[in-house]
Amino acid sequence: METTPPPYARVLTDLIVKERPEIVLFAANTTGRDLAPRIAARLETGLTADCTDLDIGDYEDVLSGKLYRNVLYQIRPAFGGDIMATIVTPEQRPQMATVRPGAFEPPEKDPRREGEVISYRVEFEGEDLAVEVLKVVREQEGVDLRNAKIIVSGGRGVGGSDGFKLIRELARVLGGQVGASRAAAVDAGWIPIAIKLG
Repeated sequence: METTPPPYARVLTDLIVKERPEIVLFAANTTGRDLAPRIAARLETGLTADCTDLDIGDYEDVLSGKLYRNVLYQIRPAFGGDIMATIVTPEQRPQMATVRPGAFEPPEKDPRREGEVISYRVEFEGEDLAVEVLKVVREQEGVDLRNAKIIVSGGRGVGGSDGFKLIRELARVLGGQVGASRAAAVDAGWIPIAIKLG
């Protein structure tokens, strides 16, 4: 274990110890993949990465015959996607997983459903802040084609950068993302290469 844990991992670990949740989920993006294993190690619990589905139910250990209630079923592809593995952490708490973006459709709005928002004040000290922000430069926001449901793409056939105006308009109307062929459009400078890695 690291002697000086990164501040966000330390703060989230302290919050989990204080609130004692049954389940802790992170997005399977750059931040979640960095934080989740650090926190799981500090809590001495399991972590299933890159889940594509989750469920909650009872689990019976076939060896001991012991029945566990309200266990998180953590489902993810294994062996190169050839099989779907279901993983459980019946005894350790919290049950932790990272979940791939776009794995679930947003639920319908239900005004009867309520949640509790926890306010937790955090104080960072000088040694916690390994990075100092000197300047903020706004760059063009990228697109995430890997998780897009609709992609409107153009190539050599659009004839130039002006041709992408129609591509962009169609993508806007359909609620999709704009894509382009690299050799014909991106390398020719008709459209910038801008992919947001989530």
